[in-house]
Amino acid sequence: MTVKDRSIEFYDLKILNNQRGSVIIMDEENGLKLFFDVVENIRKKIKELDEIIDNLDMAKKDMICETYSNMEIYENVTNLIKNFDINVQIIRKELKNMEEQIKYDENYPNGVLPTFQKIRKIHLNHLILRFKEIVIRYNQSQEEYKNCCKERISRRLLLEGYYLNEEQLDEIVENGMFNISTNNINVGFQLIEDVKSRHKEILKLEKSVLKLFTLFQDILFIVDSQNEVIDRIEENIEYAEAKVFQARKYAILASRQKKRLLKAQLFCGLLCIFLIIITALLLYSYLK
Repeated sequence: MTVKDRSIEFYDLKILNNQRGSVIIMDEENGLKLFFDVVENIRKKIKELDEIIDNLDMAKKDMICETYSNMEIYENVTNLIKNFDINVQIIRKELKNMEEQIKYDENYPNGVLPTFQKIRKIHLNHLILRFKEIVIRYNQSQEEYKNCCKERISRRLLLEGYYLNEEQLDEIVENGMFNISTNNINVGFQLIEDVKSRHKEILKLEKSVLKLFTLFQDILFIVDSQNEVIDRIEENIEYAEAKVFQARKYAILASRQKKRLLKAQLFCGLLCIFLIIITALLLYSYLK
């Protein structure tokens, strides 16, 4: 089932609101519906990754159980790994877009409600955690398969009278040293072909591990960026508290100044009345 990707539409809506030059209060119901559509789309893609890992584990078990290399199963495993890598890149890009949208709305609120922002952050953290769990599971599956391949190669060589320790086996896998003579020539050639095939698979697995390392770095960057946002919010709160305390001091000073001004006005009024009375008495005595 194909799910429509609405993350681009959501991002365009935010840009349109910012270009209008006035504060636009986003409809909370419509905004949440649009955001939940994007979240549901990512969740379905993560679920598809989980299903790919299940299919990949089954295919790997079939490959390990085969006596010799089966190209059909090998191609199936290769296609599943490619499909997994493509979907991982897509999900990573969508999570980055969602993170950038949330950060942009924090810097330029543009009418976005705080509750809406909090809901988006909670869902983003949940998606990142779920995505990280899938990536860890895939990495563990690949490592287990690599160890199984090495054990199978070791058993094959033991059947032909060769004992290899862990270091020698790693050297064969890493350097492709397959020039080993056996008593049975036909079995020997088939064994060499099988070892070469396993070696290619292990090299591809190592490349996928490097890609996973890059993914973990990106996830760590997203988490660190969220910590920076939280620290910035705490700094703003402390700054606001300092301003409130300063405003309270100014209010107290203003109240005191107001009382002094009223006293001065009252004194001036009484003084004027007294001068008027004195002037009137002097005029009265003079005229009399």
